[in-house]
Amino acid sequence: MRRFLKYILVLFTFSQAVQATEDADSFFLLDVEKECVSTDYLVNHDLKEYKHSPTIIPEGQFVIFDSDKNFISDIKNIKDLEEKTKNLFTKYDQPNAQQFHEELMNYITPQALISALESVLENDKLLDEMAARSYIHVTGFTKIVLVTGPKDKEYKVRLHLWWPNAEKDTTKLVVEDKHAHKWSFASKMYSGSFEDQLYLINDVRPDEKMVYDKFIEKVNALSKEEQKKVFDSISIIEMSMYGMTRFQKEKFRCSVDKGSVLTKEDIMKKFDLSEKDFFDVISVHESYVTLPNVSGQYGLKKIGLKHLGFPVVHEIKEGQSYFHHYTLAHRLISDPEDMIATLIITAPPVESAEPYLLMRGEEGEDITKNAPILSKERLISEIKMAIEHFKKLEAKEAKIVH
Repeated sequence: MRRFLKYILVLFTFSQAVQATEDADSFFLLDVEKECVSTDYLVNHDLKEYKHSPTIIPEGQFVIFDSDKNFISDIKNIKDLEEKTKNLFTKYDQPNAQQFHEELMNYITPQALISALESVLENDKLLDEMAARSYIHVTGFTKIVLVTGPKDKEYKVRLHLWWPNAEKDTTKLVVEDKHAHKWSFASKMYSGSFEDQLYLINDVRPDEKMVYDKFIEKVNALSKEEQKKVFDSISIIEMSMYGMTRFQKEKFRCSVDKGSVLTKEDIMKKFDLSEKDFFDVISVHESYVTLPNVSGQYGLKKIGLKHLGFPVVHEIKEGQSYFHHYTLAHRLISDPEDMIATLIITAPPVESAEPYLLMRGEEGEDITKNAPILSKERLISEIKMAIEHFKKLEAKEAKIVH
């Protein structure tokens, strides 16, 4: 997805900046040895009021819940997991039922997951099949699809693994692009944590569209380098406007070079925007769907504009699970120093829904869809490392209990 579509958001440094490579994953690049500074000057006081205009997520569209730690699971292998998923899906007979996700999460205890993964290693045919549907995501995590439903159901059970970043000289805050899914899902955090920013999706008003179109027309007249500076600055300003986010932590807002990032006033003056116009520009996003070309590669096609208000921000912690309805957009923010392991249960796709990315004036290929599949050898290695990790978690939990 190139610069933007690889979900890259780069913070600049005062000097000796650490540069992102052409094929880098999504992150803020930060020189943590530099003195940390406030980013309030990017926004100024007159936008603070927007922090206090809360977004209300409709009841039932996003729910955080805790699995029963005392639950005794009867899942002993991958076949049991497949059968349990199918039976519970049939039991509730509602593709987006929160109850289906919550009950299944109870059954997939760490020990049940260990047993399922160990049985996969004993099944050579299944390893081939699983490798063909698994890959390394553009943001750096390993996506292993453990269970897939029949074509008329298409539910999935996936294991997502973010291995700690080995680099010592920088801290990279991984920030996804905002996006919407075609299906509801639930996620269980076995280890680590991440921030989940939730957005309500609304249609763009005619007056908002007029402001945004004029803004984009002026941006497109700039050089590619200047366009990059404008979009990078807007992304950083937007993050600075959120009152509760990992970006506000000192180590993640270090070294913002005032000469490299435009302030809100700079952008208003450069593009002749009023205060309201600026907020319209921040709120309007272009929506893109993924489509294959004649060679089978996936590219992005713009399908329209959407309005996103300020997010509702949740910190998802180890041991927690959550249910996410397909009508919400979101993005995850994580610390690559963490070992994050999550299990995802996706409901069947909703025919009337369309998965899309939400961005500003960007185009490119969809690297997520074009990502190479895992080799069988890589899959085996990932599963073995995951089993070792989950066994350590179980041993740690046993010590706490006793």
